Amino acid sequence: MMDFEVTAVTGKLGETPSLKGIGAKAVLDRELLLEDPDRALLKGTWAAGVDTVGGVYLDSMLRSLKLHAVLAVCGNAASPELNTNVYPFILRGVRLQGIDSAHTPLDVRKEMWRRLGSDWKLNGIDAFIRTCTLSELNGYIDAMLVGSGYGRLVVNLS
Repeated sequence: MMDFEVTAVTGKLGETPSLKGIGAKAVLDRELLLEDPDRALLKGTWAAGVDTVGGVYLDSMLRSLKLHAVLAVCGNAASPELNTNVYPFILRGVRLQGIDSAHTPLDVRKEMWRRLGSDWKLNGIDAFIRTCTLSELNGYIDAMLVGSGYGRLVVNLS
């Protein structure tokens, strides 16, 4: 098994201690990913990545992957659009892998959830989980839309 040093990329640098607490070795401001938007390729920096926001950040990550790297994409909070070029794919052999949970068999999903709650669970991850009632949800959504929300929100329907 290969070991990687994780770099977290965020728009909330105030969360640096929390991100390091769950395993990030370094934390970067997400705006640093957007330098040189007109260059076809950026310096090969990342051996792998997980993109949760899409848009220009996904494009920049693709252009800054190392040779034969894989980038898993699972979100589109910034944008569902992808405006990029083929150079990362044909010159570096990178792979863009979508995460498909909707069509994954139920037994596989259950096993992944079991492992995420046990041997794959990150130390300190509970600090990123908050609970609200349905009547409080709009306030949390408003906070997310202006960029002040973070982590995961569980809505208690009882």
